[in-house]
Amino acid sequence: MSKRPQTIIREFFADYAKATSAGDTSAVADAYFDTYLEAGPSAVVPYKVDADYRRQLDAKHVALKEKLGFTAAQIAIASIEEFAPGHYRVDADWSMEFDRGKKKSSTFRISYLVRMADPSPVILAYVSHEDEEKTMKRDGII
Repeated sequence: MSKRPQTIIREFFADYAKATSAGDTSAVADAYFDTYLEAGPSAVVPYKVDADYRRQLDAKHVALKEKLGFTAAQIAIASIEEFAPGHYRVDADWSMEFDRGKKKSSTFRISYLVRMADPSPVILAYVSHEDEEKTMKRDGII
């Protein structure tokens, strides 16, 4: 018996959160389609997932750990909705944890456009509901 798409997507994002926490930027990069969009209140940016992108992910993770004290990321899937065959909108709440002598966290709502692919789902785009930098400033992270 095969797994339901919602179960597969939940497992995919659980693995994605573990990779984010561990700094496994290769696994993080592999979660995305070859070219994808990141959007938020202040910008829309296309990314090509290539060697340069992977180096940028590595540098971002190092900066988060060294400058901001990043310790972990957790994800809570709020909803999964199929809106076209094999395509899903996934709403998720990310909690990013930091410790620079005092533990703090920031939470972000992100909506993902996910395509069920073989052998696993792939992220085509995401939209952050908040300006993540402003939220982290508000929460005393930066």
